[in-house]
Amino acid sequence: MPEETPIQLLITGAKTLGIERAYLTGENMYMGSIPVNFTTNEQGDFEAQIRLGVCAEPNMIWRLNIEWENAALPAFSVVFAAEPFKS
Repeated sequence: MPEETPIQLLITGAKTLGIERAYLTGENMYMGSIPVNFTTNEQGDFEAQIRLGVCAEPNMIWRLNIEWENAALPAFSVVFAAEPFKS
């Protein structure tokens, strides 16, 4: 994917949960902690738009971390890869 391409995130089925904090971190390169601001859509699902920054690593591995408002619930994370767009 080209650098700075908007990526839409959608979390469905979590209508009864509230997101306290969400952020991206680099897995294979330190990129700091990038906040992800989710909003609730008309269906009650969470959505956010992110842009992944330009990086020297051609195949960047990212982790999306989500902490819930209910601290009794375990935090959620998912790892994904972002590869350069090849035309």
